[in-house]
Parts: sequence; C-alpha cells; structure tokens
Amino acid sequence: MAHIKVSRLTKSYSSQIALNTLEFDIQFKGLGLLGPNGSGKTTFIKLLLGIIIPTEGEIELDVDPKEIRVVPDNPVLPDRMTVDEWIYNLELMYGPNTEGTDVQTDLGLEGHWHLSDLSAGQRRKAALLAAFYGEPKLIIIDEPSNYLDITTREYILMLLKQRVDRTGSAVIISSHNVEEIRLFADNVILLKDGRLIEHVVLIDEIPEFFSIKVNNVPALETKLEEAELSFYKETTIQGEVIKVEPSARVWAVLEDYSKMFGQVQSFKAIDTLEKMIEEVTR
Repeated sequence: MAHIKVSRLTKSYSSQIALNTLEFDIQFKGLGLLGPNGSGKTTFIKLLLGIIIPTEGEIELDVDPKEIRVVPDNPVLPDRMTVDEWIYNLELMYGPNTEGTDVQTDLGLEGHWHLSDLSAGQRRKAALLAAFYGEPKLIIIDEPSNYLDITTREYILMLLKQRVDRTGSAVIISSHNVEEIRLFADNVILLKDGRLIEHVVLIDEIPEFFSIKVNNVPALETKLEEAELSFYKETTIQGEVIKVEPSARVWAVLEDYSKMFGQVQSFKAIDTLEKMIEEVTR
C-alpha cells in the first residue's frame, strides 16, 4: 500500500487554472486519475514528480523517488541510443529485468533500432520498458495505451497487470479510459476542469442500476412490468435506454425477451463511478 496526501493543490499558468485546490488523503494499492482531456491528470503527475512546482498547496507521498518508475504520456527518450543501449541504461539505473521473460521481444522491439526512428507506438513501448526493471514500489503510468492499436493495447495491459501483481507494486494510473482504470485501481479520483469531482473506492462499489439497450423498447418495458421491476426510460445520444433496479430477476426477463422479441444490444451495470462519469460527460 502507498499513502498520498494532497492539500489545497493548485497550479495556474497565467490566467489559466490547471488544478484548483485539490484535497484528498488516500491509502491505496492502485490510484486511478480519471477524466477527459484537459482535466488536469498530467499536471497532477508532473506536480507529484516535482517536474513543476505548485502555485499553492502540496503533495505528500510516502515512497522514495528511487523506487518509482514513470511512464509519461509523451515520453522524451534519448534518441541517439538504440533499443539495446536504452535497455542497458535501464539496467544500470534500476537493476535487471526481474520478470523472467524477454520483455523487449514481447514488445516487438529490435535491439539495433534507434529510438529516433521509432513510430509513436514503438516509442510508447520503449518507454514502458522502464516499468519492468528492478523492483519498484510504485509505478506511475500516464495514458498507458496512447498510440497503441487495440490488439497491442490489450497485450501490454496484460503484461503490466502481471508485473504489478508479481511485484506487489502500488500503481498510479492516469487515463480517460474507465476499463484501464478499473484494471489497476482500487481508488479513483475523478477530475474535470482541474477540480476534484468525486473520490470513489471501487472495492465498496455495488451497482445502482442496470442500463439496457434493446431493439424493441416497448416489449422490454412490458416484460419488466410483468416482473414487477422498477425502471425508467432515458433518451441518450445512442438512443433509448432502459434503466432498471439491480435485481437477479433481470436476467430471467432478458432471457425471455431475447427468446420472444429480439436482441439485447448492450448491458451495463452502473455503479457510482459510471454514474459520475455520465454526469461529467454530459
């Protein structure tokens, strides 16, 4: 577990406020920073690492900087080096690769390639290598899947999750992707326009309601009424959605609906985090 305390943290650039008086005190195994682009996630990480200084307030983190690995959103790599030379320097700084697998090969990086010649996706992979050397106490990852195609994204997230589970490292992950946050985080800080909107503890989460989209809304409404389930209809940008009280009886209703009327197009359990995301993105 790691501990972070943030007190009245503010960062301004001229007339623009990037972070506005953040306050929280959290003990965590995984801390997720979730929010749309421009919400202040990357600014927070830069303040945490001392890359920039706050306009006001402070951050306290109980991890030695030498035991932190960082994968920034736009990594600055030593372009004069080859991949092999980059790995050699990672070993000098952090110690050997302790995973027992050839991560370089897993990520498809040839040793003779110069970092300056890598594509954006390959540079992201080269930056991610830092997380696999030595025995970090904390891994900080800013937008882990930036520039990666969907297949590569899933594979790299799997490698990182295995790494975290094996080493017991704490994680701070910044993303606008809720699935990535859920994979690593037990606590989530939801940001918008530099402000703290909500702190959600995921291990305490239970669904508030189910959100269901079907191709025959009146038929589903009839089936829900027959089952005496509370629900309401909402019009979204994706069309009409039925929101139903969480109940085991919903599964039987959906099974009957599918047999008799048509297709269940989407189903999502909406907990506090999902509900807050809906409100923030409206």
